[in-house]
Amino acid sequence: MVRALNRVILGFFRSLWNADNGALKAGDKGAWYADGAERGFCPCHSVPEIDPVGAGDAFCAGLLSGLLDGQPLRDAVTRGAALGAFCVSTFGDYQG
Repeated sequence: MVRALNRVILGFFRSLWNADNGALKAGDKGAWYADGAERGFCPCHSVPEIDPVGAGDAFCAGLLSGLLDGQPLRDAVTRGAALGAFCVSTFGDYQG
């Protein structure tokens, strides 16, 4: 049920902004993504969570850096998930 709802929400926002690409973060569950050719889900990496501060910012940084490097959306979302995992595995948003 939740996955179906996330797909509907992602589709709504893509149509609202007339965007070809979109990503919807689902916290520690992962992230949905869609572009003109593909839709999918990227699960989070299983790491010990020490502090969640900055995880969303790290995800966005990874996503954007992947896109700027020319990666497909799927790979950029995967990079974002990896950076989010690194972020939660240390104290605060200034270490590491």
